[in-house]
Amino acid sequence: MPPRSRGPSYISAPFGDDEVKLLETITLDRMSRAEEKLVREVYEKFGHQNRWDIVAYTHKLPEWKDPKGTSIPIHPRQILRAIGEDEEEIKATIKEMRIADAAEEYVPSVR
Repeated sequence: MPPRSRGPSYISAPFGDDEVKLLETITLDRMSRAEEKLVREVYEKFGHQNRWDIVAYTHKLPEWKDPKGTSIPIHPRQILRAIGEDEEEIKATIKEMRIADAAEEYVPSVR
C-alpha cells in the first residue's frame, strides 16, 4: 500500500516508556459518523483500562505475532482475515483504502 499522506501530526513521537501525548486538539469535523461511533465504542470498551491491560488484550488477538523485541507491522489484510472476511471482501476493502489514500494525497481535506 502507498504511504499515508503526511498531514498534521496530532500524536507525539514515542518517548520514555513508549508514551505518547496528544499534540493538538482533535475536532470531530473531519470524522464521519461511522468513525465517531467507532471511537465511542472503543472508548466505552477500553477507556477505563490502563495501557498494560490493553497490551495484554491485543497480544491475544490472532493477528498479533511476537516481534521478539522489535516490531512487525500488521497489514489490514491480516486484520480482515482475523475477523472472518472472505478474500473477495478483503480485496475490495484494500482497493478502497488505496483509493482513499490516493485521494487524500491530492486533496488533503478528503478525510
